[in-house]
Amino acid sequence: ERPRGTFTGPFDHPVVGTLDPTGAKYIGPPETRSIILNEEGKVKYQSVGYVADRFTGDTTGGRGAVFGLYYVMGQVLDATVGSPLTIALQKISEYLPNIPKSYS
Repeated sequence: ERPRGTFTGPFDHPVVGTLDPTGAKYIGPPETRSIILNEEGKVKYQSVGYVADRFTGDTTGGRGAVFGLYYVMGQVLDATVGSPLTIALQKISEYLPNIPKSYS
């Protein structure tokens, strides 16, 4: 899958407030995804953002999932595996309301 879009509407960032749209084009690298369903057929876990080819020409600097979205909005997150900042943000998200849980 190769996600695409344009930053055309305001984004309510949970920490820095509203980010105004810039019209920036979002062309993500090809990504793989997976889901695990529970016994009722509902999504129990979804994994996203596994970049399959970061050299295909995109507007995210080869970043997938939320890292690519934030990159296009001008809010660059450290996408390095094991990044202390990323781990801290994931831990903090466990205590903030209305923030999806994230694990690496």
